[in-house]
Amino acid sequence: MTQQQPTTEERLAQLEIRVAELEQARRDQDTLQGATLARLDNVIGDVHRVERDQRQGFDAVLSEQESIAAGLQRIVDTLKLHREAIEGVAGQVQEIATGQQQMLEMLTGKARRDD
Repeated sequence: MTQQQPTTEERLAQLEIRVAELEQARRDQDTLQGATLARLDNVIGDVHRVERDQRQGFDAVLSEQESIAAGLQRIVDTLKLHREAIEGVAGQVQEIATGQQQMLEMLTGKARRDD
């Protein structure tokens, strides 16, 4: 039972089949790599869109915060002015009250003496 060596033609046919299989495998690999690269490009594009949307969202939030901060600062400044005005009026009211007290004491003869 000796196994007979394939003829050159048989061996050539086997090699041609193997070359065709390898070429098909290479085409399949190229197709797979192309699809993978396309998906990767899509993912990268999606990431860039998400980054852009986040940046726009953050910019909008920051702008709103700055607007709120400016509004709060205006309110604080207004409150300070009101406080100063109230303190000024309170001082004037105190002066008026002191003056009226002195007039009342002079009219009633109960003037204070600083002896």
